[in-house]
Amino acid sequence: MKWTFEEDYIVGNFYLSHIDSWYQNIDDVMMELKQKGFGSREESSVIMRIQNFAYLHTGKGLSRAAKQSRNVYDMFIKRAQNTRQYNNLKSYIREHYIRTDKDEKEITSVVKDFTDNSQNTHDFIYTKPLGPSFQDVLFDFIDERGMKDSEVYNACFVGRDTFSHIRKGDKGVSKRTVRQLCFGLKLTYDEAVMLMESAGYAFSNNNITDVIVAYYLKNNIYDIFDVNATLYENQAELLFAI
Repeated sequence: MKWTFEEDYIVGNFYLSHIDSWYQNIDDVMMELKQKGFGSREESSVIMRIQNFAYLHTGKGLSRAAKQSRNVYDMFIKRAQNTRQYNNLKSYIREHYIRTDKDEKEITSVVKDFTDNSQNTHDFIYTKPLGPSFQDVLFDFIDERGMKDSEVYNACFVGRDTFSHIRKGDKGVSKRTVRQLCFGLKLTYDEAVMLMESAGYAFSNNNITDVIVAYYLKNNIYDIFDVNATLYENQAELLFAI
C-alpha cells in the first residue's frame, strides 16, 4: 500500500520536530496517524518511513529514500529557509478568502429583488457564440510548450486513464484535475483562468483551495508538493493524493 502525501507530511514533520528523540516518542506519531485516519500502518512501516527522513537529513542510515519522502523533505527545508513567502501567503488568504456565513435574510432579500425585476426566463434566448472547448484550450497550451502527454500528466499526478479520456473528449473533467493541470503546464494565472473557464469553472474567493492555488500561480510557484502541503495545513482539498 503506497504512502499518501498526508502520511509523509505527518511523519516528516514529526521527525524534524524530534530529531534526537523520535524513537522514544514513536507512540506520538502513531497516535497522530490514527487520529488522521491512517491507523492501518504498522509501527515497523512508520519507523522505516521516519528513517527515510533521517537519511535525507543526516545522510546516514538507509541507502535510499522514497521519491515522495524526498520531495516532502525538500519542501520542509525550503520553508525553513524562506518564511517570508509563507507569511505573505497567510496575509493573502486573510485578504482574499471570503467566508460564506452571510446573513440568510440579506441573501433572500437580494434574490427576491432580482426575481421581481427580471424578465420572464422563457423570453431569454442565448445568442453569444460559445468559447473554445476545454480540450482545445488544454492541448493548445500543451502544444505551445512542446510537451508530451506523459510529461504533463506525470508532472501533475493526473492518472494516465483520466488524461486519455480528456484527450478523447468522452467525459467531463473535475475542477481538481483542472487545478492539477495548471501546475503540470506551469500556467500563468491568466492562462489558468482561461483553462478553468473553458471547463466551466472559476477561481472563487469563497473556496480556500482556490485562494491558495491562485496565490501560487500568481507568484509563479509550481512545486506541486509545496502547494499540497499548504492545502493540507489549511484543511483544504488536496491537489493529489498518491
